[in-house]
Amino acid sequence: MLYLSKINKGIRLLANRYVFFFLFLSSSLTIVAQPYYFRHYRAEDGLSNNTATSVVQDQKGFMWIGTKDGLNRFDGYNFKVFRNNPTDSLSLGNNSVLKLSIGHDDKIWVGTERGIYLFDTKKESFTRLIDTPMDWVRHIAQDQYGNIWFIIGTQLYCYNISNKKTTHFKNNNLQFCSALEITQSGQIWIGTGNGFIGHFNTEKNTCTMYAVFEHSPIPLSKWIECIYNSDDGALLIGTTSQGAKKFDINTHTYQDLFTYNEYKTEIYVRDILRASDNQIWYATENGIYIYNTKTNQYTHLLKNNNDPYSISDNAVYSFWKDKENGIWVGSYFGGISYYPKSNPLFEKFIPGANTMSIHGNAVREITSDNQGYIWIGTEDAGLNKFDSRKGIFKNFMPNGSSTQISYSNIHGLLADNDKLWIGTFEHGLDIMDLKTEKIIRHYNSGEKNTDLHSNYINSL
Repeated sequence: MLYLSKINKGIRLLANRYVFFFLFLSSSLTIVAQPYYFRHYRAEDGLSNNTATSVVQDQKGFMWIGTKDGLNRFDGYNFKVFRNNPTDSLSLGNNSVLKLSIGHDDKIWVGTERGIYLFDTKKESFTRLIDTPMDWVRHIAQDQYGNIWFIIGTQLYCYNISNKKTTHFKNNNLQFCSALEITQSGQIWIGTGNGFIGHFNTEKNTCTMYAVFEHSPIPLSKWIECIYNSDDGALLIGTTSQGAKKFDINTHTYQDLFTYNEYKTEIYVRDILRASDNQIWYATENGIYIYNTKTNQYTHLLKNNNDPYSISDNAVYSFWKDKENGIWVGSYFGGISYYPKSNPLFEKFIPGANTMSIHGNAVREITSDNQGYIWIGTEDAGLNKFDSRKGIFKNFMPNGSSTQISYSNIHGLLADNDKLWIGTFEHGLDIMDLKTEKIIRHYNSGEKNTDLHSNYINSL
């Protein structure tokens, strides 16, 4: 049994990361800072492949992850991988897993590039759903009766859990299906590849279609990638070339939520998740957009190669919120990124070249002056001054001038009124005037009474 507290162990004392916060105003975006922290699970941790297309959690707490190389079960410590075995007819028929769905009986429906399978978690055996094509499975959903609805290729099917029969719906409006969603009230909504969403009436076998591109800019494509029931009388729609849209179920009208990113290129939305009452997450080909429903602001999370706590990849494919309200993020190149619900107690500052980042990886000394500034000595990038009120760093490095620090490897700091004493590794002692931020005195080793016994300063 998986206890997610095992996954969270230790991270409450780890740090957040800075990302960019966007306010959508017409076609412009305003940037503000916001901290987030992720843990990663990749191939080197036991995941069978770094392309994680789908994530679900079963009733026992196990996480199930679909990849390009099999189905993975994660118990908080280890991964168990289920793949195709040509000599075993009860193994997974195709290793490229695209979609996952948990059945009412805790069995797992597995959609692959070559058909749909039912996985018995107790027997650890797979059964292909007969009378269905061995083709690309785009979506799987379950209605209130336990029946399984799915799209294979661009066709809609339903597996009746009672009579074990599969129905292929051949309505003219259902010949180009691309997305599927079933609301809590049991309504079935279909997205198409030519820009419509449809309400499917199971009793009449009819589908009423509504255009969701008609008053939008001319798109490169009208493909609808996903539909998400936002529980407020609206459907959120993810598209491949016009970002996200919102469709009002009652008025049958729609609005574009966000279409372009900060580079003025179209946003590709692959998945949508309501993470909390005030947050909706959008998985895109350019990171994660988090919409705050109270402030109408967007947070844009991107991979940062210098930040080990950022999301692991910008090509985000899937979301899942677990029983502890942590969020699992599947990506194309970076495996899984996990965001815990609990907020870490510490904020982490990642080295970088801008004023919002600390300079240096090896922090040796930290002290504060009487003005409230934090001074940080590193062993690889000199001295940092941090203004905690503004979140801004200033870096000091030697440049050959007598008014600058003498060495980049700092081993001791001591703030004394308006002076800062700076001890270095094998380069003596500097004294900085905190008002001018200039070195006003330097001491080296020598034979005079005023000289140091050694240029190596261990601490102050």
